[in-house]
Amino acid sequence: MTDSLTTNVRGVFITGTDTGKTRVSVALLRALAASRINALGMKPVASGCSQTNVGLRNDDAVALLDAGYKPMRYADINPWALPDPIAPHLAAVLSGTAILL
Repeated sequence: MTDSLTTNVRGVFITGTDTGKTRVSVALLRALAASRINALGMKPVASGCSQTNVGLRNDDAVALLDAGYKPMRYADINPWALPDPIAPHLAAVLSGTAILL
């Protein structure tokens, strides 16, 4: 990466459906860390989350959390964790959750 790229880029948005987004995002976060560039991942809305002893968790969000350059609270990586394994907007309705950005 060039200096101009690393100083001007404030964020990258990776989107798609069943495309390997998490795998690519984790690899990107690790590559940036290896280049001494601080970066964090985020999965704002996740459906199909599993109940754990610390609340609802999503495997993709946990992977992004683990690959980030510093420890973060899970809720900062995945603020809307939804239990039903359906489209996030439908899971939000079923859980009575309003997703406000």
